[in-house]
Amino acid sequence: MVGRRPKQESPHVEASQRICTRVRQLRTDRKWSQQRLAEEARVSYATVRALERQVTADPGVFTLLRLADALEVSLMDLIGSDLDDQ
Repeated sequence: MVGRRPKQESPHVEASQRICTRVRQLRTDRKWSQQRLAEEARVSYATVRALERQVTADPGVFTLLRLADALEVSLMDLIGSDLDDQ
């Protein structure tokens, strides 16, 4: 198409997908609803829903910290860092 550039993938897509999957896994392991996680983490339900549905590609660090705290994991555990494998 004339005038349109091909859509480029964000360099953070893989990390974002890993975080979304990890949040959902930790939440369901606790048998929590998305609403319960939102309340425990003091974030909006829409934030949790968007994150798990991968609607938002770049959740803020404060959101991730609140989710990690509510889920009782470290930030590194939440984001699924590969640093431990090195």
